[in-house]
Amino acid sequence: MFIVPRDGAETQDCENMAAKRWLALHGPRYAALGAVYLGDDMFSRQALCQAVKDAGGHFIFVCKPASHPLIQAYLTGVDVPTLEQPVKRGRQRFIHRDRWLNDVPLRDGRDAMTVNWFEIEIVNPNGEVTYRNSFVTDLPLGRDSVAELATRGRARWKACPREGGDRERDVQRHEDQGLQP
Repeated sequence: MFIVPRDGAETQDCENMAAKRWLALHGPRYAALGAVYLGDDMFSRQALCQAVKDAGGHFIFVCKPASHPLIQAYLTGVDVPTLEQPVKRGRQRFIHRDRWLNDVPLRDGRDAMTVNWFEIEIVNPNGEVTYRNSFVTDLPLGRDSVAELATRGRARWKACPREGGDRERDVQRHEDQGLQP
């Protein structure tokens, strides 16, 4: 569904509204397939997460720390489960560090949806974090599932067309996470 001005609306349409319309129209058809919807931080809001669940799907949405201060507050002072796995690609070696916390409120309020939060960090041999991103999902998280879900969450970048904009996208992604490109 395209983003379009709505008749009688006082504000411009947005991607979230277009996504909700698409889910209402097409979501039930994909529910039988166990669809998992991937998206940027702008989608990790309760209304869209609920729309995905209402359509019978699951979600993995980016969850920037600055956009979700309540989740960050829940993480503060908590011993978060961590899984570290060595990874070798050719001659390069890395550590993939996955952290997760289940059943955190997505927003403040009694009607807040609870989600499962997770983060992936990639650490080079010098101990420098070269990649960091966090996500929210409605899928169950644990030692046996967090690495797979982190791979799925990162897959949305790999699905982007590989045209000349890769460097700009990579720089923006690093800036979003507070890292050097």
